[in-house]
Amino acid sequence: MVIVGIDPGVSPAVAFVNGRKATAGRITQSGHVFSEAMLFDTLRSSPITHAVVELVGPMAGQGLASTAHFMTAWGLIRGMLVGLEIPYTMVTPQVWKRDLGLTTEVEDPADRKAAQKAAAVAFVQKWYPGLQLIRKGCRTPDHNIAEAVCLAVYGAYKLGYAEVSPALQRYLRAL
Repeated sequence: MVIVGIDPGVSPAVAFVNGRKATAGRITQSGHVFSEAMLFDTLRSSPITHAVVELVGPMAGQGLASTAHFMTAWGLIRGMLVGLEIPYTMVTPQVWKRDLGLTTEVEDPADRKAAQKAAAVAFVQKWYPGLQLIRKGCRTPDHNIAEAVCLAVYGAYKLGYAEVSPALQRYLRAL
């Protein structure tokens, strides 16, 4: 069974988890521009059992143009899933991060966000060490890709749509 995790943020990413294997990447044309065609082709050509999409909304301090771009991408993703008849679950960042043990006790919101992104990268590097998180031309792991993998793992394990490794199952049960 293949579970897809989609992080529709500013730099959208998609990940596929199939048992102990994961593949992932950004769904952008150049820079941070969302590529609807790339996502559609990827979803259409993959044998997906279920999709997990991060349920997000406009953020405080975000400009009108970026909010419109962000929400348009989010709606297009949902439309593609419906059109391709791929069942999906929407989950808030607070829920999936808590359920995967990625929450932090940092008080400052900016520091907390950075810590949670780092925790997602560390989670993926630990459980899927062969997955490339550093994109070509970059020096640091891409937290958007890591979060897409985490969303797929959430769907696989917490929602029961697919298996994950026994060690990862034990880790998640202990949370």
